[in-house]
Amino acid sequence: MDRRRLALVALAVASLAAAVGSGAFSSVSAERGVYVSVVDDEDAYIAIDDQSLQCGSPSENQLFQNRFGESMANVEVTVTVPEEADGSVKVSKAGDGPPSEVRPGDSEMIGFGEQETGHGPVLQIRPVNGTTPDTLDIEVDTDGTGFSVSLDRAFHVDCASGTPTATAPETEVGE
Repeated sequence: MDRRRLALVALAVASLAAAVGSGAFSSVSAERGVYVSVVDDEDAYIAIDDQSLQCGSPSENQLFQNRFGESMANVEVTVTVPEEADGSVKVSKAGDGPPSEVRPGDSEMIGFGEQETGHGPVLQIRPVNGTTPDTLDIEVDTDGTGFSVSLDRAFHVDCASGTPTATAPETEVGE
């Protein structure tokens, strides 16, 4: 009789455990609304009005305008000369430091730091030895409170005749 009682108690406990469960769960579902707006470059939070760069005219080369309504904490701009380009350029922050030469297939990262609302990085470009690439690839990475943005655009380079050029230093090869 004890075995029968023990078997009935075990069966009752197993039935009760199966009916009640362990308290764990296997899935959760939640719904949350998301609003995404796609706009043209000139209407975006990082507004790019013109994808054309002028040589030797830094005031005309504001790459974009910050329209976030708050400062961008850190702006980094990477300039790349396409590998198939015919010329090199010297690039720098307008009015700050010596320019860096960027040859076909090479890149140069320039840090612009904080950019206030309504402002943006200004880039100065000079041709090297009178030839320039037709386009430069410009990548912008920035962040602020609660956002980060990365964009990559091709900019047309316009170096009209008479634009001052940067002459690459000649290198001598020893015998």
